[in-house]
Amino acid sequence: MNSQKTLFLITESPYYSPLLPSYLDLIEKILEVNSEGSDVVLFFYMDGIHQLNSEQFPQNFQNISERYVHLHEKHPTLRFYACSRCTAARGYLDLQQSDIENNIFISRKLMPFVEIVSIRKLGEHLKNGYRIIQN
Repeated sequence: MNSQKTLFLITESPYYSPLLPSYLDLIEKILEVNSEGSDVVLFFYMDGIHQLNSEQFPQNFQNISERYVHLHEKHPTLRFYACSRCTAARGYLDLQQSDIENNIFISRKLMPFVEIVSIRKLGEHLKNGYRIIQN
């Protein structure tokens, strides 16, 4: 059976909506159907980058970064992409360690399994038949 190629475009900050945990439940259900997870991508864009902050300490809310760690541990082939420009604009890019000219982006504030990529990566996935679901 051919699995659907799905890209989740995540644009909202982590505690903007109480519906985010339900959105993550949907992602998890799709991953269960597509057990390899190779055709599912999470692309964090704009304020969605804040969801990847490894030092979140919310009060009275579920810690969203812990949900992503759980997703990564349960589905290690799931790809987490963060837009490089959005990452830099929000102060998560280590400019001393990164080599912007060669598209090498380093962050010590985002979870280590996140790959920081150019926005062109989103276009590549669209060109390759991924459907987008956006929160």
